[in-house]
Amino acid sequence: MSTLALAGAALLAVLLGAHAVYWGVVHWRTRRAAASLPSVRSGLDVPEPEGGWPSVTLIIPAYNEERVIEACARGVQGRDYPNLEILFVLDRCTDRTAALLAPYAAEDDRIRVIEVEECPDGWKGKPHALHVGCLQAAGDWLLFADADTSFGPGLVRAAVGQALERKLHLLSLITDLSFEHWFERVAQPVAGLRLMRLFAPDKVQRGTQPFANGQFILIQRDMYDRFGGHRTVRTHLMEDLAIAYAVHAQGGRGGIALADGMLGCSMYGSYEAFRAGWKRIFIGSAGYRVDRMLSYGRRQLVQALFPLVQLTALAATGLAWAADHTGWAAFLGALVALDLLLQGRGLLRIYRLIGAPLSAILLYPAGCWILGGILLEGARDLVEERPVRWGGLEHKLKGRRFDAPGCAYPTTPVPDPPGRRDAARTSASGAHPPSGSAGS
Repeated sequence: MSTLALAGAALLAVLLGAHAVYWGVVHWRTRRAAASLPSVRSGLDVPEPEGGWPSVTLIIPAYNEERVIEACARGVQGRDYPNLEILFVLDRCTDRTAALLAPYAAEDDRIRVIEVEECPDGWKGKPHALHVGCLQAAGDWLLFADADTSFGPGLVRAAVGQALERKLHLLSLITDLSFEHWFERVAQPVAGLRLMRLFAPDKVQRGTQPFANGQFILIQRDMYDRFGGHRTVRTHLMEDLAIAYAVHAQGGRGGIALADGMLGCSMYGSYEAFRAGWKRIFIGSAGYRVDRMLSYGRRQLVQALFPLVQLTALAATGLAWAADHTGWAAFLGALVALDLLLQGRGLLRIYRLIGAPLSAILLYPAGCWILGGILLEGARDLVEERPVRWGGLEHKLKGRRFDAPGCAYPTTPVPDPPGRRDAARTSASGAHPPSGSAGS
C-alpha cells in the first residue's frame, strides 16, 4: 500500500472511530435521559391531599390561532379537575380566534376569554399576554399552555399530583409532537436531539440545569410572585427558559416529565413557520451568543455530510480487499460496521423517546442539513441584528460573542418602570369581554 493510500486509510479510521465514540456517548446519554424522565401519568396514582386538590388557573395565550384554537378549547373543556379556571388571553388577534372560542365560553362558565388590544413598549407579546392573565388568575397554581396543544383526560390532575409528590415548585412536560408534515418528520427529531444535548434531562432533574418547555408549565403561584412573574422575563424571546432560571435563582425546585400521550402539540403548520420558530428557540437557548449558534450549526453540517465519509470508507474497504490488503480491509470494514451500529442504536433510542416515526431515521442526514442551515442563519441574524418576528411583533436581535455580566436569563426580579404595573392592571381589568359576550 502506498504512503498516500496508507495516510488516507488512517484518516478514515480516525474519523470513523471518533464518530463511533460520539454516537456511543449519545446512546449512553440518551439512556440516562430516558431513565430520568418519569411519565406524568404517575401523578394519577397520587392520593388527594387532605385539604383537597389545590385550585389551578390554566392560562392559554393566543395570537391568531384559528388553525388550532378549537381543538385546544375542546381538549381543555373536557378536563374534570375539580377546581379549574380557564383563561384564554387573545393577544391582538386579527383572525377568527375570538369568534371560534365564543361558543365554548358561552357553554362553560370555567372559561373566560380576555382580549388584549396592545402590547406595551418593553414587552414581548407572549409574556405580556400571560402577565395579563396572571393578574386575573385566582388559582393556587398557574398552568401556562400553548394554543397548539391538545390535553388528554386527567392531564391536569396528573401534573398537579406529580408536582405535589415530587415537591416541585415548577413542573414542565416534554410534549408529544406531531409528525404530519414532511419537515416535522425530517428535521424536528434532529432539533429535539440538539435541544436535549443543550438541556440534558438528567441534569434538569438534579436541579443543576434550569429548563422549562413553554407548551406546558405548571408553577406554584407563591413562587411565581416571589420572582416577579412575567414582569421579570418580559424582554425574553424564550420566556419559558427565563422562568426556569428565575425559579432556580429563588431556590425553587423545577422538574420535567414525559407527556406520555397526555399532551400533544402541533407546533407549526408550514415550513416557513417551522424554520422561524426553531431559529428563535435556538437563539434564545444559546443566550443570543453568535459563537454558540455557529458551533451548533457547523456540528449539524458535519453530521449531515458524514455519510460521505462512511461511503468512502466502504469503497476503500473494497479496494483494499481487491488489492489483497486484507488486514486494512477487515479493519476499515469493522470500523464502518461499528460506527453504523452505534449511530443506528442511538438514533433508534432517540426517535422512540420523542415518538418520531422510525422510518425518518433514514432522513437523519437531511434533517441535520436543514437544522444546520437554520442555526447558521440564526447566527447571521444576530451578527447583522436582523429582527425576528414573533407573536405579531418584530424584535431586534443583538448577538453576544461571550458571556457577560447581566446576561440572558434573570436571577432577580425586575421591577416595572414607573406606572407600568398600574397600567398593566388597568389593561387587564379592561380586557374582560362585556356582559353577554364570549367571556360572560
